[in-house]
Amino acid sequence: MDRTSFATFDAFVNADSEYILDMPKDTEANIAFAYRNTTPNGLNYSLNYSYNYDPNPVIKMSWRDPNGNEISTITSDPFYTADTDSIGDSGYGVADAVKSAYLTFDTTAVSSAAGTNATLRMTQTMERAHNIGGSLDFAVDTESLGPVVIRAEGVYQKDVYSPIVDRGKLAIGDLVGALQMKKGDKFKYVLGADFNVLTDMMISGQFIQERNLDFQDKNIDFDGTACTANNSLNAANCGVYTADFAAMHMSNGFKKAEENKEFYSLFFSKPFGASGEGRWNNILMLEEGGGRWNRFDVEYSMTDSLIGSIEFNNYWGDKNTQFGQLENASNIQIGLKYLLQ
Repeated sequence: MDRTSFATFDAFVNADSEYILDMPKDTEANIAFAYRNTTPNGLNYSLNYSYNYDPNPVIKMSWRDPNGNEISTITSDPFYTADTDSIGDSGYGVADAVKSAYLTFDTTAVSSAAGTNATLRMTQTMERAHNIGGSLDFAVDTESLGPVVIRAEGVYQKDVYSPIVDRGKLAIGDLVGALQMKKGDKFKYVLGADFNVLTDMMISGQFIQERNLDFQDKNIDFDGTACTANNSLNAANCGVYTADFAAMHMSNGFKKAEENKEFYSLFFSKPFGASGEGRWNNILMLEEGGGRWNRFDVEYSMTDSLIGSIEFNNYWGDKNTQFGQLENASNIQIGLKYLLQ
């Protein structure tokens, strides 16, 4: 917020904040349809549609008066600050000029309320989205690996929300304008193959890609002008982009998302025991950007009704990734399951 003026701080002195939950009611159901079939040559396929609440929360920000009414900020015309270092230059605003502005709000709109202090409200909600997808799988006989199952899945998501960061507005202190969530479309798909080795060990590999069809990365400032390299502060803290939903944080400068985010997975599964009473599984997920997750679990049937299990989840890698940030959340889980006969 390097271009936030004292006029802005003065307008929002003693500002407060609040976090509101506005979640769907239990009676608001999701709607989904699926059709599955198999062709004569052994191709299994499905077509799916759902109109449901996206499980990712949507955070909406607004300024409120003491009565809870929404108020709008007013942005002044840009001005230029004076030169501060006088190194190799002279005059007003020659080398260090930083395009700036200030925010305020109309206090007459809250004059009848008890005070005129603004409150920054963050409202957590969920929004419905359309999901249109499908899947298919078929087996191919090979000499070296035997039958190999080829799989593919895909889903087109309409009206899902993504965080949009406007660094120019953030630089002048316009928090509501700088941190917004906006509707957009995404396409996600998976390509995979399954085969067996060592008699009964299944190996499965997958390629996963999430494509943001409304990805934003614009080189514009808070007032709509282009970011310029001849003003280092202005150029460095400028631009509008889609942020990384899972990893954005103040510590990483509200990290920009990938337009096409990729993951790779490798899964192993094998039974053990004289009669196959147990099974171990291991899945390794590799995230673009350096995030890693490995889950190893074992399940063993001690009797026909009692099943024991142990699971180890290990997260590591770049801390500014979906998996890497969870390093301290690595865990071991132990469980017992009793089946009623």
